[in-house]
Amino acid sequence: MNSRSAPVLNGYQGSWLSARISVNPAVTYHEIIGFGGAFTDAAGINIASLSAPTQERLMQSMYGTKGARYSIGRVPMAGNDFSTTIYSYDDHPGDVNMSQFALADADLTYKIPYINRALNLTGGDLRLFSSPWSAPAWMKTTGIMQGWGSLRAGLEDAWAKYFVRFFEEYLAHGISFWATTVQNEPSTGALPFWRWQTMYWSANGEKNFVAQYLGPALAASNASMSVKIIGLDDQRVFLPIFAYEAYSDPASSKYYAGMGLHWYFDSAAPALSMSAVHAAYPDKFILYTEACAGWVPLIQGPVLGEWQRAESYASSIIEVGQLCSRSLFLHKNIVLGPEQLRRRMDRLEHRPELAGLSSSFAKNLELSLLCTLHLKHLVRFDVVPSKTFDDTTCLRAVRRGCPTTSTRPSSRFLRPGARRVQSSISGIDAIGVEHTTFIEPDGQRILTVLNTAPFAKEVIIEETDGTSIKANVSPKSITSVIWKK
Repeated sequence: MNSRSAPVLNGYQGSWLSARISVNPAVTYHEIIGFGGAFTDAAGINIASLSAPTQERLMQSMYGTKGARYSIGRVPMAGNDFSTTIYSYDDHPGDVNMSQFALADADLTYKIPYINRALNLTGGDLRLFSSPWSAPAWMKTTGIMQGWGSLRAGLEDAWAKYFVRFFEEYLAHGISFWATTVQNEPSTGALPFWRWQTMYWSANGEKNFVAQYLGPALAASNASMSVKIIGLDDQRVFLPIFAYEAYSDPASSKYYAGMGLHWYFDSAAPALSMSAVHAAYPDKFILYTEACAGWVPLIQGPVLGEWQRAESYASSIIEVGQLCSRSLFLHKNIVLGPEQLRRRMDRLEHRPELAGLSSSFAKNLELSLLCTLHLKHLVRFDVVPSKTFDDTTCLRAVRRGCPTTSTRPSSRFLRPGARRVQSSISGIDAIGVEHTTFIEPDGQRILTVLNTAPFAKEVIIEETDGTSIKANVSPKSITSVIWKK
């Protein structure tokens, strides 16, 4: 990863081989919301295991002014698939008024302290959104939080109150939320073989829940009246149907701010589907709420220095950034260690799907020292092969992690409020080069270039007013070029 302030070379033409990127700052598109990761109890357990100086170095690397400067964070409502235990905030059957609702020790010990530290490091410039994995077991049709099943009929109002109580309790600890998703990966609640906490919603069912229960409940509480609602929070293939159901009905559309996507099966749906939805509903955002690598069965787990994963992240970030995603990848855990991976595998009965990831993008050791352009999550760190997570392991990952390169250029330099501008690439050397260009409110331009070729390339950046910039892009690299008129 490289980042540089570019000298303006007016009139520079380059060679006939040069890749040429034409930039038109006068034509702008969507605005960036931010980049970040999730404050899970699994992440907190690992951070807490470090010495105070190493904890601070880790948090600074993600949220400090000299680090990745993450500006968005996801907070699971109760446990998620990397939690060491399965828990909810109200395990009292029949408590439809949520009078027994209480945050768990995991929130008080492993989430809230690190959220507050991140808020301090960012000066409060950190947008938080929540995501539930499952309602309490007594509220599900199957009677258990893990595996398939849906919300029991007649408990919609109680489930909406659960959301409100969550925001009230966090506000009591000085933490307010920007948004919430309705359900993490609702499609998995229809899969009989699913092993983790989940709950099914169809597109129509989610829309009705939002319109009749969740939207009004959030609006009625001082703790949540400003909380935005994000639909779907699942694979891109479901985006058209969920967006149509949510936005075509005025009763629900008024409560939805946008849709959340996960990147795992993007190949099953064309990226242009996002453009179609954005064109139909331009006032609604599309946010990538979760991403990670190392989940494919044949190549699962952490691989130190695996550049292909960083390249894959960067390519996806550029692709969705060129279209209409406003946050490009959010890491599923800001930090994840070997013990959480083992526990998750145990719950899978040693099935390797979805195990092991990395740091900045989603599920593993997010000691982000490199770069990115998303949203689960941002380039990443792969988990260091080790039986323990401690200061030595953490610092070694900080020094050796490679994939984190995909995220940091984006998160560090692309700040909330930056807008994508029109740009295109041509020339022989454009083969293997991907790019996206943004402009900050103060006029600063930020162009991110991914060179997938094994050799260096000369890139000529040309603005419509005749300004030209030369950038020598290293082989297999991610480069941010920054200039201001």
